Amino acid sequence: MKLDLTEIFDNSVLCIEFDQSIEVDLSEVANAVLNPVRVKGTVYNTGDGIFLDGTLYYCYKDNCARCLTEVEGEIETEISGRILEDEESKLEESDEKLIAYNKDEITLDEVIADAVLLSMPMRILCGEDCKGLCPKCGKDLNQGKCECQDDEVDPRLAKLRNFFE
Repeated sequence: MKLDLTEIFDNSVLCIEFDQSIEVDLSEVANAVLNPVRVKGTVYNTGDGIFLDGTLYYCYKDNCARCLTEVEGEIETEISGRILEDEESKLEESDEKLIAYNKDEITLDEVIADAVLLSMPMRILCGEDCKGLCPKCGKDLNQGKCECQDDEVDPRLAKLRNFFE
């Protein structure tokens, strides 16, 4: 996604608003981002610098970490940063996100991909009360109790079985 910053640099406007949908290639990630990713934001000149503020909206599809059922979800995350020329961004030390532009144009593909990767849940669950799968037979415990016998004791604790008898 490219934005033309010419109007910002020649001071004909103080801000540029954008609202676009783009395809993000995150094939190396296990989570499947359902494209396109919607990007809505503003590039503005404050006199102290040029800044970007925006919001990403996207949907994902993955398997529950406990029961392996397919889960779909929506995420809304913020992106922001200071826009600097390529050479300046390499020299500048700052706590804020630095976004480089080249020839009055900024490419936001990498910034958007990073924001999507950082906002993805580390562990996806179909629900907070998900019971997962039976470790013996593999039945989904959310659909009912399995018929497995649960009398097996950890061998390290076997001597404690007769403690209260």
